[in-house]
This record gives sequence, structure tokens and C-alpha cells, in this order.
Amino acid sequence: RPTQTEGPLNQADAIAETGTEAGQTANFDYFDKFSFAFWIKPRHGTGTILSKMQDTARAEGYAVRLEEGRVQVLLVKRWLDDAIRAHTAQPLPLDRWSHVAVTYDGSRLAKGIQVHVDGEPVAMTVQLDLFNQTFASAGPFRIGQGGGQGSGLHGELDDLRIYDRCLPPETVLLLATKTPLDAILQTPP
Repeated sequence: RPTQTEGPLNQADAIAETGTEAGQTANFDYFDKFSFAFWIKPRHGTGTILSKMQDTARAEGYAVRLEEGRVQVLLVKRWLDDAIRAHTAQPLPLDRWSHVAVTYDGSRLAKGIQVHVDGEPVAMTVQLDLFNQTFASAGPFRIGQGGGQGSGLHGELDDLRIYDRCLPPETVLLLATKTPLDAILQTPP
């Protein structure tokens, strides 16, 4: 079980490879629109942030990972010929809190994936854009782990949110603010 530490909004989970399982939640498929939003403070540049994928060679499902510091989004039926694999062009800074939002519009295309860092959309690099079948997975929803031994996240996560819709940019920008909404409303014009 992750330990608790101070996060930008709440008590964050400090994850050192172990992560946690959240059962059968976030059961999305390739025609579903969905979004994930979270605060992350990575200690290493590689590791799984969240996943709903079985740890098998087939590994159908989805995952959001860090790969050499870049946020990588995987939607997988088969790794080599029926998947979307895309990552941010720039890496996240290590040892600093960043807000990340990942949206998917249900289009079955890589251009339907957008990653926002600190409320702003970032450039994406597409590695694979061939998607024809369901990626629904019977695997559990995992936070900070998934993808086999040694693939867990090293860092801290705060305020993970899961949405069954593709969030618009203005909502992502609102989620990326550290100032509570009621404090913003009390600010004089």
C-alpha cells in the first residue's frame, strides 16, 4: 500500500513500484469517450501511472505510462498490429508536481488522444495508429502499476480523477489549478 505524503491539493500517495488495485472500475473500450486527470511528481522517468491491462503477452487494455519522462498512452488489442501508441513530445520534469490530463474521444484514432500538462495541450508523437478491435480488459484497474514486474511508478500521485467523457480544454484548465474554486470566487475583480 502506498504511503501518504503532502500533495498539491490533498494527501498524495507516494508510490515506489507497488501501487494499488482498484478492482473493476474504468471499464472503457475503443468507442467510449474517457478522460483521466491527476497530479504527478515523478522520481524516475519510466513507470506505469495507471492501467487496466492484464500482465500477459496479449496484454489487451489501456495504460498511461511514463517512458523516458514522456507521458505515453497505450490502447492495445495486440501490441504490434492493433493498437494506438502515442506519447508527449517533451518529458515531464522530475521531482516537481505537474498536472496531467489524458483525453480520448472514442474515434479509434491516435488524433483522438490529447495530453494536457498543467492545463495546456502538448504536442504528441504517434508511434502506432492501427486500431480495429475492442481493447476491453478483464484485468483490474491499477494505480501506479501494471505491465509486469519492475514497471511500477516511482513518485507521487494526487487527485486522480476518472471521467466517462472527453473533457473539454476549459475543464482541463480548471482542474490544473492548485487554487480552490471558492478562493478564486472570493478574489476581487
